[in-house]
Amino acid sequence: MTSSKQADLDAAAETTMRIRQRQIARILVLWLPFLAWTAWRPWPTSAQILACVAWACFLTCHIVVGERYWIWHIPALMPPFTLAAVSLVLAAAALGMRGAATGPALVLAASSLVAGWPENGLNLAPLIHPRSSIPPGETIRIVAWNTQYWYTGTSGPDCFYQYLASLGADVYLLQEYIVATGNGTFRELDDDQRLRAAFPDYHVAIKGQLVTISRLPIKSQPFVGSTEVSRVDLGTETAGHVLSTYNVHIPVQVPPMRPANGYLRELCRRSRERQAHVAMLVSDLRANRAPTVVAGDFNATSLTGDLRPLRRCAVDAARSGGPLYPVSWHAGRWWLSMWRLDWMFLRGGVTARRYRLARPGVRSDHRVQIVNLRIPNV
Repeated sequence: MTSSKQADLDAAAETTMRIRQRQIARILVLWLPFLAWTAWRPWPTSAQILACVAWACFLTCHIVVGERYWIWHIPALMPPFTLAAVSLVLAAAALGMRGAATGPALVLAASSLVAGWPENGLNLAPLIHPRSSIPPGETIRIVAWNTQYWYTGTSGPDCFYQYLASLGADVYLLQEYIVATGNGTFRELDDDQRLRAAFPDYHVAIKGQLVTISRLPIKSQPFVGSTEVSRVDLGTETAGHVLSTYNVHIPVQVPPMRPANGYLRELCRRSRERQAHVAMLVSDLRANRAPTVVAGDFNATSLTGDLRPLRRCAVDAARSGGPLYPVSWHAGRWWLSMWRLDWMFLRGGVTARRYRLARPGVRSDHRVQIVNLRIPNV
């Protein structure tokens, strides 16, 4: 066995060990206070206690199997804030009780809130760590957006390109450069001439349905291995620096409703495909030492297990000052605006300022990610 393969195996084993350690720690946080409370007392019989225990059992399953088993994609479809909301409701119900069940029910509800916090979608980082001084460096404005079939869905080309230009980005990472052909199928769109005419002072890189438009010169387009990831390395004004951009569109994990046997088989296939795309992306990221931004439509929330490897090796741009509960889908229907499917991650010393998610009107069902990035000086 070569030394590089052995190093990869060792790194994988270390990662697995850390995952197990985090899982054990979260399960201890979840159950240990409750078990300590009830160790010397009989469990009181009440609906609140049973509800708290049932919710804790659900969280235990989520912690243990959420990242490893494709079947968990179904319960992971719930809005992430549910993890916090259910725990808070159970805690409020426990406070309203009188009797011996109040203490253990409140303890278990509070433990559930803490154990489920990493994946509830709430973004308290800007409150806990107020914005500090930004290190000197070059500032670049990035826009990442799932366009929902480019301009072929709801708007014409003129309106679409005018809207893109109005965003005033230095770099655009755009998805779904495609046109729908019916029955859930699509084909790649060929609008290259009009696209380049709309951005005459920009450089354009197109890979399938992924389009990168950059005011910065394109240095190279390394192959990542995944058809759903387009890496483009850009030259910056900062001496000696290249900014690596990863434009991402991971396929949706849940297929249309079908009979149970076909549905579950397709769900399993899609899960394996998604995990393969994320694994190739993370592998390339770990080998890339340049300042890096990864952005796009991951079709994954903070509850989705196959996004966790990426969240471990890069920083969420929303932590720099994004909303309390970032939401990117559905952009046009307020009663469905409960999920964040679009993400932006940073590595290599890149810092973010004023991350926000803008409504694109009727142009797409995904909000637009807009952020100013600071690339550190050499």
